[in-house]
Amino acid sequence: MRAPLSPLVALAISLAAVPPIAAAEATIELEGYNRTYEALAGELEPYVLDPVRVALRSPTQMLTVRSNRVIAKNLTGGLLEGRVELDVLGKGTIEAQVDLGGVRETFRDEVILPPQTLVIPGKARLERVEGGYRVRVVELPERVSVAIQSRLVTSIVNLCGTAEVLTLGAVSCEGLERALTRPSVPIPREAGEVYLPDSELDAGDRAALDRLLAAAR
Repeated sequence: MRAPLSPLVALAISLAAVPPIAAAEATIELEGYNRTYEALAGELEPYVLDPVRVALRSPTQMLTVRSNRVIAKNLTGGLLEGRVELDVLGKGTIEAQVDLGGVRETFRDEVILPPQTLVIPGKARLERVEGGYRVRVVELPERVSVAIQSRLVTSIVNLCGTAEVLTLGAVSCEGLERALTRPSVPIPREAGEVYLPDSELDAGDRAALDRLLAAAR
């Protein structure tokens, strides 16, 4: 069973691992990964500023990758460095468990991921193996930040603002709105090695990867 973010992370890692042809830097796109993904994440990074705590989770999501780009270059020893840029949009549900110094409340609402570009840097090694490609990740961020829109955010910020006034500043809402509108999604550590079978790559994807691998020898 794949980890929740595995399809998206596999795309990110495979793209970031692609070396340039002849120049110091190159850009390519794997069109076969421009599609809709489901169940990408669960728990999101919580907001904690004592005594305020907001735990976030997203039970359901649909995220569409409209296009992708990778800018990559070779480092010494065959190590590859680059970044993947994913043009995405999506929707889902979001839940929040709010604790304002002992006053607890639960919120649930729909969430929209407006059109945005996610940037994921990384270092990896890519090799051709029987039936596909193997990506060995050397370096990858622990989280990626996404922009969201939801009425839940306004409700929580208003609740915290009221608590801040009533407690004469004992409850602080500093940075709360930004934290809720740009939560961080964890990238699973299981993505350390990824196998990309030929069956999940179209002919153009495979040709591009083979061409770039040959140029890197």
